[in-house]
Amino acid sequence: MYRKLAIILVSGRSALLRVGGVPSVARHEAAVRRLGMDPLVVYPDRRRALGAEAAGYLSSGTPCIAASDLSGRAGGPDDTVLVLAADWYLSFRSLEAFCAAGEDAARARVASGELASVPMARLRVSKLESLLPHLAERPVGALIGRSGSDGDAVFELASSDQQRLSDNVSLRHAEDKLFTPTLGPNSGLSAGRIKRALAAPLVRACARVAMGPLQVSAMKLLTGFYAAYVLAKPGYENAIAGAVLFFGTRVLDGVAATRARASLRDSARRQRFDFVGDVAVLLAVLLGVGLHCSAESALPGQATPAVLVALASSGVVIGSSMVYKAIFPSTADALSPATHPGGGTASAPPTPRLLHRDGAAYGLLLAAVLGRLDLFLWSAALASHLFYILWMAQRGRSVALKPST
Repeated sequence: MYRKLAIILVSGRSALLRVGGVPSVARHEAAVRRLGMDPLVVYPDRRRALGAEAAGYLSSGTPCIAASDLSGRAGGPDDTVLVLAADWYLSFRSLEAFCAAGEDAARARVASGELASVPMARLRVSKLESLLPHLAERPVGALIGRSGSDGDAVFELASSDQQRLSDNVSLRHAEDKLFTPTLGPNSGLSAGRIKRALAAPLVRACARVAMGPLQVSAMKLLTGFYAAYVLAKPGYENAIAGAVLFFGTRVLDGVAATRARASLRDSARRQRFDFVGDVAVLLAVLLGVGLHCSAESALPGQATPAVLVALASSGVVIGSSMVYKAIFPSTADALSPATHPGGGTASAPPTPRLLHRDGAAYGLLLAAVLGRLDLFLWSAALASHLFYILWMAQRGRSVALKPST
C-alpha cells in the first residue's frame, strides 16, 4: 500500500545549504506539504547535532528523528513511501510529475556521463530500512539507487532541473537553475543581467528576514506608485530618479517571483495580485510621465501628452484584460496559472511586454537620460496596442491550426 508519507533523508551538512536563501531540507518539506503528503526527516544515528540543526529549519509539526527511531513509523514492510535526498535541489515540476506517475515502487534517476544518482524514489519500507544503517557513509542519491529492485520503474530526470548539493560550486549551479526561469540566464551581454545581479542577493536577504513573496509584491507596488509620483514632477533629476525607481519595481518583481519559487509559497492569489498591481503601476507611471511632459511642454505640435497617455493606457487596459482572462483560472489556487486536468503544467500565453518584460523600464531609463520622456509616451502608445493586435492574430492562427477531434 502506498502511504502519503515522504521520508526526507539527511546524511550531512549539504542538506542544510541554502538555495535562494532557503535550506534544502526546508524546501523539500514545503514541496512535500504542497503535494498533500506528510514529511518525516531522518538523519544518521551518530549525528544528533546535525539532526538538531536540521530540525531548527523545519516547521513545528514535522518530525525529525534518528534513523534507528524510524522502525514502525513508516508502515509495514511492504508499504511504499516516497523517499527524497535532502542534499539535492529538485525542481517542484519534477517532483510533482514523479508523484503523479503512479504509486508502485519506482526510481527517478539523474544521469551525468557514466554516473547516475537517484535523488527520489518510491521504496518499500523494508528496502528503506535496509539503507538507513549506511546513511552517514555514502551520498543519499547513491544509497537510494542501490536500494531499488530490478523490476522497479525508472524515470529519467533532466539534469538541467536538478543538482546535487555538495560544495559552493554545486550551490551556485543549483541557484542558477532556480533563478533562470524568473530572472533570466546569467550569460551573454543581455541587459537583464543587471536585474539578475541586483535581484539574486535580495532574494537571499528576504529569506533571512522571513519576508514572503506577497510582502515583496506589496513593496514593489508601493515603489511603483512612488516612482509615478516622482516622475510627475518637472525637472531632469526627477525624471532620472523616477525611472530608477520604476526599474527597481522590475527588480522587486523578479525577487517576488524567485522568492515564491525558492520557498514553494507561490499561489494564483499572489500572481493575480502581482498582475493587477503591475497594471496599476504602469498606468500610474504613464500618467506621471504625461504630467511631467505637460509641465515641460516637451511635445511639439498638436500631439499633447494627454492624448498619448490616453492611447497608451487604453492599450495597456485592453491587452492586460485579455491576457488576464487567458492565463488565470477562475477559482483554482494552483502553483501555476494554467494546469492540465492530469496534473501537468500548461504553458501560459505570453503576458503583456509592458507588464512582465523589462523593456518598459529600460526604455524609460533611456528616455530619462536623454531628457526626452515624450519618446517613452510615443513608444508606449504604439507598443501597447501593437501587442494585443499581434497576440490576437497569433491566437487566431493557433486555433486555426489546432486539429479537430
